Amino acid sequence: MQTVLNTEVSLYANYIDAKPRDTISLLEWLTAEDYKEEIMAIRKCKSVDKLKTLKKQLPAITPSGIFNEKRALNSLDTHSGFICVDIDGKDNPHIKEWANVKQDVGLSPNVAYAGLSASGNGVFVLIPIAYPERHIEHFNAIEFYFLTKLKIRIDTACKDVSRLRGISYDDAAYFNHNAEPLFTCLQSANIGSLRQDNPEPDTSAVKRVLSEILSLKTDITENYQDWFSIGCVIANTYGEKGREKYHNISKFSPKYKYAECDRQYTACLHRHYKYSVGTLIHIWNKYKA
Repeated sequence: MQTVLNTEVSLYANYIDAKPRDTISLLEWLTAEDYKEEIMAIRKCKSVDKLKTLKKQLPAITPSGIFNEKRALNSLDTHSGFICVDIDGKDNPHIKEWANVKQDVGLSPNVAYAGLSASGNGVFVLIPIAYPERHIEHFNAIEFYFLTKLKIRIDTACKDVSRLRGISYDDAAYFNHNAEPLFTCLQSANIGSLRQDNPEPDTSAVKRVLSEILSLKTDITENYQDWFSIGCVIANTYGEKGREKYHNISKFSPKYKYAECDRQYTACLHRHYKYSVGTLIHIWNKYKA
């Protein structure tokens, strides 16, 4: 099967085991049913202490790559090209239906997998990334997207490239074997202050790309992250004068609403996220091909 999930990661006997025992493909790991009974027992467990003990005994992987002697950044041999993020019930008390969460995150073309955690009170999500060497910056972008678009808080500990993920079971998990890699990066991990100083914008290049988009009447805002990124590039380049340009680009979308688009551009203006013309060119190249 052709799938983005056909990538190898380190396999550990359990959460306590310090050294990897072998490697396994993400797809094989996600579809395994070997520990189905153990997972079901965990989901029925009422004791918090016993639950923790049972979970520690489960085999685990490092979703972000293959490690050598130990789980540490300096022991990373090969990055898998994935980030795994956790959505926990304790961080999101407003979430009642985890099936809805899987459906919501699946709206992003960057999500390859979303399934229940071992306890059943949470979901973990696998996202392919374009630049493995910028792991944390990709995580920052994911954290921002989940919080602002989906109103979901993800576990910040997931930014650790060596973080473990225990095996689980979900016969209704979400799969997208053709998930697109995430190109968006953010420098800051602080959701409250993601401000960065931007280099001098390349006005001529931005103008050229926007002219091509308008000329071909192409909707390049289908993906929310793309729409947000485009707004930031325009805001960084033109400031308030770019508002009309953002509306003109967004109007090609069947989902376009003036008030929503206006609010989004205001947010892009005020926050000063570090997006350059390169981001706009990359997004445009995806859609014009």
